[in-house]
Amino acid sequence: VTSPKTKMMMEYLGRHTAKLERLLEIYEQDQNNKLLSTWVQFPMDLVQTKRLASVIFTPDMDENAVVDIAMSFHERLIEFYMYISEHTSSSEVRDLFNNLTEIETEEGRKAATCAWDM
Repeated sequence: VTSPKTKMMMEYLGRHTAKLERLLEIYEQDQNNKLLSTWVQFPMDLVQTKRLASVIFTPDMDENAVVDIAMSFHERLIEFYMYISEHTSSSEVRDLFNNLTEIETEEGRKAATCAWDM
């Protein structure tokens, strides 16, 4: 990474990803948790989400490219969480994904603030 600002955004994204991983681990460790075995059909268009998941950051990326990817990441996660929340019959699943939507919305604000400060 050549730019200190780009490095700062990459570090933020790394921390955010680690936070999401920790949240998932907590749910996975709860043996009585039925949330992970709940099935929800996803007819929504996942092409953009799959494309975003396949993005590879390269050292020559400028801060604008990194910020664009970060903001797209947040937007797609929020859309995904809201979609699940709106299309499930389980109140437990709805509550979980409403909470995840709130967390991701706040993280998106943090990312935008970080990008603005750059």
